[in-house]
Amino acid sequence: MNIAIVNVYNSSARSAINKDLNGGFGTRNDFGSTWTCRLVRFMSRRGLRLPIVSLAYLNAVLRQAGHRVEFHEIPPESAAEVSQDAEVVLIYGSIVDYRNELSFFRRLKLYRPSCRAGFVGAFPSVRPDLFTEADFVVVGEPEALEPHVFESGSLSGEIRCTSLADMQVLPTPCYDGFPIGRYSYRPALSKRPFLTLEASRGCPYSCGYYCTYGNNQGAVIRQRSASLVVDDMSLLVERHGARALQFRDPIFGLRPGFAEALAEEILQRGLQVDWGIETRLDLLDEVTLRHMHRAGLRNINAGIETSDLRVAKLNKRLLVKLEHQEGVVRHCKSLGVNLSAFYIIGLEGDNEESARATIDYAIHLNAPLARFAMSTPYPGTGYYKQLESEGRILTRDYEEYTQFNPVHTHGTLDGEQLRNLLEEAYRRYYFRPAFVSRAVMSQLRQLR
Repeated sequence: MNIAIVNVYNSSARSAINKDLNGGFGTRNDFGSTWTCRLVRFMSRRGLRLPIVSLAYLNAVLRQAGHRVEFHEIPPESAAEVSQDAEVVLIYGSIVDYRNELSFFRRLKLYRPSCRAGFVGAFPSVRPDLFTEADFVVVGEPEALEPHVFESGSLSGEIRCTSLADMQVLPTPCYDGFPIGRYSYRPALSKRPFLTLEASRGCPYSCGYYCTYGNNQGAVIRQRSASLVVDDMSLLVERHGARALQFRDPIFGLRPGFAEALAEEILQRGLQVDWGIETRLDLLDEVTLRHMHRAGLRNINAGIETSDLRVAKLNKRLLVKLEHQEGVVRHCKSLGVNLSAFYIIGLEGDNEESARATIDYAIHLNAPLARFAMSTPYPGTGYYKQLESEGRILTRDYEEYTQFNPVHTHGTLDGEQLRNLLEEAYRRYYFRPAFVSRAVMSQLRQLR
């Protein structure tokens, strides 16, 4: 079977769109309208562009099964570039760009009316009704489907995956055909070529109430063995020349002993590559950090969310002790590991006082990088269902769900207050004299 996999690229977007983030729903970094926010948006658009890791795994699964696969990352107007031989076209669907993706589908069918074209991804899995004009929609993880399902004759309507992908049997993600030279994760990981992979899927934490990862990947941790993960890393280095890798696990290293085993395996094999993770800071300590740093760890993404215990409890968030967070940040700085801290403005129970306290705490924590986002209820989550039942959803134009727009009625803060607080967070964090000075010195060191 000749199959084309397509990530529809939005060439006209003024903001960085990364469809692999936010549990595969995607993000669009609008930030705000002030000159400081426009500058941050410009920098993120230049430095932040990730491949969709699930498509790389799907690419590998289909090739392993004997299908001929081509990959495209193209805008809608380039739909004619899909090969005439393609019998099946799998299009990635996101929340932040689904109209563009549907436009690609319509153009494709003008050029290739006989092919079977449909959508895959976390967002179409939750809202397949938005993609009904397609020939089919895969609901769930397409990597878990039997390869024969992708025979064109059986692709119609909603195709439901009844199981989740087994991480132990998934092949190494295949980036053949991907525009590897375009991908970047600066400034968190500065080296290129840059690629992504997964060591695990699933998240058992209660913050799945508002977070898309646990809802889409399930609560059970599916862990790949350390030896297989290092096999994956080695192959990406050898085959694609990767010099930096970011793990896309929702919570890296949740299984006890995995992080240490991975670091030891890397060191024993002498693998030279920078890598980053996303995790909870209460899963890290100084000994583990030193060991992982010796093995190439150079970036950690961590969700701090809020510094207010009351707000955290209202949103079913298990808050990491503040003193532990501060200790991990200090130790990362001493090792030279970037730490990117993520914060949410406008969680349930937030007010101007608690939101500003979180901004103050972010400045106090002083991580090398910080990302502030607006609380956003995503379809499929308990948070969205609750707000919908209360009549508090303001719009079902899901492309507005960028993490930078007020899309629901907040109990305390109106839309203007939320926007102002978000813009204040970026201005106060990134335009402090101390931060600007540190950023300039970092750039000068890279030029040496």
